[in-house]
Amino acid sequence: MVEIKIKIEGLDQLTEAMALLGSALAYRGGLVNTAEAAVELMEDVKSKVRTAEVAEETATKIDVTPEAPEITIEQIREVFVAKNNIKGNTPKLKAILAEFGAEKVTDLQEKDFPEVLKRLEEI
Repeated sequence: MVEIKIKIEGLDQLTEAMALLGSALAYRGGLVNTAEAAVELMEDVKSKVRTAEVAEETATKIDVTPEAPEITIEQIREVFVAKNNIKGNTPKLKAILAEFGAEKVTDLQEKDFPEVLKRLEEI
């Protein structure tokens, strides 16, 4: 009895697994020509997979400037409220607002949201 375990995560791996299985069965059955053909098919599939991976890496390298997720006033407000519930943070929160020229959270400018969020995380 022969036990074969195959883990397949994509179409390319399915083709490769089938080629390997065919090669193993052909080898066991003494069908050397069939085994050689299966090995050639497997090498062809591996080559195509490598080419696809290189293309994907190149595409990823080209798009190196991912857009920063937009931070909303609601998110900033939630963090302020959460931090304000911790004893002793009120003066620190007021200092952050003052640093950005605001008296209250809604006075903050949208362009400052990422930096404000960073300062809040430091508390």
